[in-house]
Amino acid sequence: GDVLTEDMVITPQTDAPLNIVISTRGAVVEGKLETGQKRLAVLLAPIGKFRHVVSFFATTATDAEGKFRLEGLTPGKYKIFAFEQVPPGDIRSPDLIGKLDPHGQALEIAEGALVNANPHIITPAELSEALR
Repeated sequence: GDVLTEDMVITPQTDAPLNIVISTRGAVVEGKLETGQKRLAVLLAPIGKFRHVVSFFATTATDAEGKFRLEGLTPGKYKIFAFEQVPPGDIRSPDLIGKLDPHGQALEIAEGALVNANPHIITPAELSEALR
């Protein structure tokens, strides 16, 4: 099992080995968006069995040139989103991510990888439509 997504129970009768894997090789996701001089919000959201693990989410904003960089990421499957306007409420909500799913770019991130991303920029109109 995976202690990030499943309960771990150890009793005196437990005879299975316990393997602990620790890595300092976090992945990096970066990209450059055509922002028209606006700063955009960027959200990296885990999908699949990790969609509820808050520590797997990452957020940042683009700089003046439209560049963004997210570091120290856990390997796994993700969707990345870029917003002109930050969605209301908790942006880590699986319900929100589900509604925005068609607008996200799917990424598979390996340990220590450098991944280039080019997410679709979600306009306020697209955000409003998705949240209906």
